[in-house]
Amino acid sequence: MNDECISDLYRRRFLRLVATSLFALSAAPNLIERLSMGRADAAVGYRPVSYLRTEKGKTFVVANGQPYLMYGIQLRIDHIIWNPTAQTDWTRADHYFERARAIGFRTVVVPAAWSYIEQSEGNYQFAYYVDKIIESADKYDLSVQLLWYGADVCGYNFVPQYVRNDRARFPRTAKYDTFYDLSSPSLTKAESAALSALMNHLADIDIQNRVIMIQIENEPDGAGELVNTVNWGDSNDKAAKMFAGSQFDAAAALMNTLGDIVHRSRRNVVTRCNVGTPYRSLELYKALRQAGTGLDIVGVDTYSDDPKTTKSVLTTIPVETVGNVSHQPEGDATAPNLINLVLSDFEEGGGFLIYDLIGLYRGSESADPSTWSGRDGLDKFRSFNQLVYKADKMIAVTPKGKSAAFNVAGNAGNWKEQRTVGTTLVTFETSNGGAAFAIQDINDDLILMNLTDGGEFTLDLTHTRAPAVSLGSFDQNNTWREQGKKAIVDGTLTLSAGDVARIPVKRT
Repeated sequence: MNDECISDLYRRRFLRLVATSLFALSAAPNLIERLSMGRADAAVGYRPVSYLRTEKGKTFVVANGQPYLMYGIQLRIDHIIWNPTAQTDWTRADHYFERARAIGFRTVVVPAAWSYIEQSEGNYQFAYYVDKIIESADKYDLSVQLLWYGADVCGYNFVPQYVRNDRARFPRTAKYDTFYDLSSPSLTKAESAALSALMNHLADIDIQNRVIMIQIENEPDGAGELVNTVNWGDSNDKAAKMFAGSQFDAAAALMNTLGDIVHRSRRNVVTRCNVGTPYRSLELYKALRQAGTGLDIVGVDTYSDDPKTTKSVLTTIPVETVGNVSHQPEGDATAPNLINLVLSDFEEGGGFLIYDLIGLYRGSESADPSTWSGRDGLDKFRSFNQLVYKADKMIAVTPKGKSAAFNVAGNAGNWKEQRTVGTTLVTFETSNGGAAFAIQDINDDLILMNLTDGGEFTLDLTHTRAPAVSLGSFDQNNTWREQGKKAIVDGTLTLSAGDVARIPVKRT
């Protein structure tokens, strides 16, 4: 499959927007399955770099000992580093990492295909592609989520040439020649061996634990060539067999096995799966849970710029589901209201991974990222990232109901909104269409985060104490560092752009 095929594959996401707009949610609110945490603890034999923890009804990721917010941006360096054996100059790929860090991201999401690392059977090559990813991540101080592209990528595949050539050992499905038989023991064994080699290699060379998560396959519900025969917009078509040519259970079993490989490796990290069709997400989640505990969390991709739609898709797998970390693995970077979409998901108790870096710039895949120019509003987005990372760990652990995003609809000019944040009534008012975010943290203190100048917060003083509040941020150990004070005047607190305020709440 060539570069043009992959680019075309992602253009088909337009169809999923149609599916999202037509989809009527039918999530099961009573689904409260608890996942075993044993897959990511000392029982495996290796101390995990990342794992799941559930506290106060919220499941979240812990990475390198600290709460980790599911927030970052995808880097499609595979568009320019298509053939690792060619050993193309890495400089252009490195610029992707540099640009991501320059606009304030701390996490990047990077494809790592099976076909990239196994050039011939059992011959694994890491020096060019994988090792270079780690070098760039170290250089720009970035965490990495790797996208493992194997036998089921949107209904296509990234298998090595020896797998492609040997139809006897690695059969296709009877009906659809493009799709591999995912129940084939030979296929499972070969892909498992490659992923195991990758993870154990990371344990040797990723000294600073940059890789903190692995996505297993990519949108396994993708139809591939079935795109012309399946009505993606029919939310009632539960019988549409889109999982790699009628292999729903086989896909779940394969992904579970690959997840177990990660957890048994010397680089044990959280595993995740992304789903492209919202109405199949809960179905896949249940299938994965029945298959085992190899896949830790499941998220739903959406490319809508409507906060109500993205929130609805986010809750297809109920946010309250114990054991799952609610998140959007792919959200549209070109959305004009991207900041509001991210805040909306944070309010829901979820996370947001952006697809992809080039969407935040005016550039092209053929051009060196160092020559890209920023799109309108990029400086504002950089400021937003700086604000997020002043309290990212607190956002990560805050459950739904104890946070509020203000002006997610993006109203321009004057706007006033009142919300209950945990136990405190908060009114936010702006004269320039600004946005804000508030949480009641794990200590029950109120955290107010303001994006633009002139944001005013009016507080219910019956729930607060102290006439002045602390301004500052949480450090890498999630410890509050005060940088100044701000007075509450007549119940109103005015914050400048980028300010984070911590307000003690009265204990009863």
